Amino acid sequence: MITPEKIQALKNLSREQRIAVCERDFSLFYSYFLGHYITYPFAPFHYDWFQDIHDLIDGKITELAIISFRESAKTSIALGLLLYQICYEGNEYINVDSYDSVNAKRLLFDVVLELQTNKRILNDFGNIYNTKRTADEVTQKSVKDFVTNPTYDKDGNKIREGIRVEAHSTGQPVRGRRHGAFRPQLLILDDFENEQTIRSEAYTDEIHRHIQSFKGGLDSSKGRVLYLANYLSEFANVQSIIERAKVDTGLRVRVVPISGDDSLPTWPEKYSKDQEVGKVSIEALRKRMWTPENGDNDFMAEMMCRPVDYANSEFKKQWFDNRYMTTELQGKALNTFATFDNAPMSKEGKKSDFIGCSVVSVDSENMWYSRYVKRYRYNTPELIDAILWIKNTFNPLVIGVEQKSYAGLIKPFLDKRSGELNIFPVVEELKDAGRNKENRIRGTLQGRFSTGFIKLQRYPTDDTNLLIREAAQFPHGDYDDLLDSMNYIADIAYPPGEGKHEPTTMAELKQAEIKAAFEQFGQDENAYGDSI
Repeated sequence: MITPEKIQALKNLSREQRIAVCERDFSLFYSYFLGHYITYPFAPFHYDWFQDIHDLIDGKITELAIISFRESAKTSIALGLLLYQICYEGNEYINVDSYDSVNAKRLLFDVVLELQTNKRILNDFGNIYNTKRTADEVTQKSVKDFVTNPTYDKDGNKIREGIRVEAHSTGQPVRGRRHGAFRPQLLILDDFENEQTIRSEAYTDEIHRHIQSFKGGLDSSKGRVLYLANYLSEFANVQSIIERAKVDTGLRVRVVPISGDDSLPTWPEKYSKDQEVGKVSIEALRKRMWTPENGDNDFMAEMMCRPVDYANSEFKKQWFDNRYMTTELQGKALNTFATFDNAPMSKEGKKSDFIGCSVVSVDSENMWYSRYVKRYRYNTPELIDAILWIKNTFNPLVIGVEQKSYAGLIKPFLDKRSGELNIFPVVEELKDAGRNKENRIRGTLQGRFSTGFIKLQRYPTDDTNLLIREAAQFPHGDYDDLLDSMNYIADIAYPPGEGKHEPTTMAELKQAEIKAAFEQFGQDENAYGDSI
């Protein structure tokens, strides 16, 4: 624990001793050199963060996500990490990315300000960066990039180039960034998700692609990532990071609300549950953040790390917790079906709007196991190849294709391509029969999800998360292609029989049921001509 006595002891050390001691303990470095940022004693979670940062630097983990309430000091800790890496020359090339590059540039401004004016840093580490700031940078409190002073030996020979630090937006690619021979070695991704991005699928996907690009854009040996975020949505990129940490040992996530389940503050030195002299009241914060439009939603998301931005959704988040491992299906009797929520195509076969695809296996208890969900933007030949790939990969008994353009545009080419590849799926044309799409989805999927009769994959590699996002935003979202494709499964699917010949279409199943009814009552199925 950091105490005034420890800080005083640091002051009494020699320069060399202090530099060595602070290098071994990031909390000491932060407390001594950035003491003016400390207005309250540290909370227990701050010490967890300090250790996490050491583990990140030492390579025990390669990614660290600090997801915490507003004003928890996470950005100040990131400032300390930047200064620590610069002072101890831990990285040659550092990037700071935000959704809006202005935020990243402000953090760089604070770094430059400390390097140029912090007397303790200047006394112990010297003039690391003494380039004059432009009038615009000073006025805007914004620095887009800088390079620290080179290092020279006692004879005046340059032995190391300066450390380069850059600010970027998440709209700028990571690939291609270089400083001499170095790719980014430390990337701080700060404030990358906000109220605007979580409500836009395009923005969410853009940020997701940016995060994915880290894998090829960072230094292969020293590349480290620090995420700083609020927890604003259960269906966007912060949630994706939380889920990935469950299977990726190189990624550590810390989620810190302003108070715990016992309602006690997680930073008791700064906050109190109610009014307490010298502390910030959590209850007063809650009341201040309340709005007639959102109620306590903003407080719950930003301060409690419990996003409820889709609380009014017709599909509840807990409905999607019913998951299965693929190994559970081994040896189980299953019938598999696939559906395509087709989109109108031009006669020239140009690319359509999104096409939703669902593959579902059904067991004897009528439980649905989602095997594969995917959103395509395909032209006719690509869609045909996708249908045949689904047949070859999952071997569904029936593949349903929505009627739009099927008979005239898709079926003739599908038949031809099936002969060429020797793959012959049973394909049925799906018809909405005049039913409203939203009501179709409600009638088929809400009941199944709410009662647990649809299981999603526990660790999906397909578009399962997009399916969940569509459901969360239903019926007001931009897309519902995956929901609609899964809804159509009900039109063709049926459980496995008990040793009988399996009908291959829903129509055949109904015929078999009627025939069985005739036999039960001793009736002649042919007595009235084509009754079945």
